[in-house]
Parts: sequence; C-alpha cells; structure tokens
Amino acid sequence: MLAVSALMIGATGTYYWNAYSQAQEYEEIDSALLADELPPSAYLDKGFHAWLEHGSDSSSE
Repeated sequence: MLAVSALMIGATGTYYWNAYSQAQEYEEIDSALLADELPPSAYLDKGFHAWLEHGSDSSSE
C-alpha cells in the first residue's frame, strides 16, 4: 500500500512539475510576442484578424 501511494504522489508531482514548466515556456513566448511590434499591414490582413478571433475563442474555453 505504501508503494502505491508513493507512486501516486510521484506521478502527481511529475504531472504538476511538467505543467508548471510548460506554463513558464508559454509565458516567455507570449511575452516575446506581446513585446514585439507588428507592422500595420499585419492588422489589415484578414487572415490575421480571423486568427485573432479563433485564438480568443479557444482561450475562453
């Protein structure tokens, strides 16, 4: 019983550690994208506008 509980604690810890690491990577990428200046033509591109709408829809789920 002790081995099973140790395995469960280890698996849970590993899951949260990986999720935390992945969140840090996403934070770095998001910061770099937000700090970067886009050219005005990017905002005029219809595909870019559609991508922004699609991105905001998936983030609200």
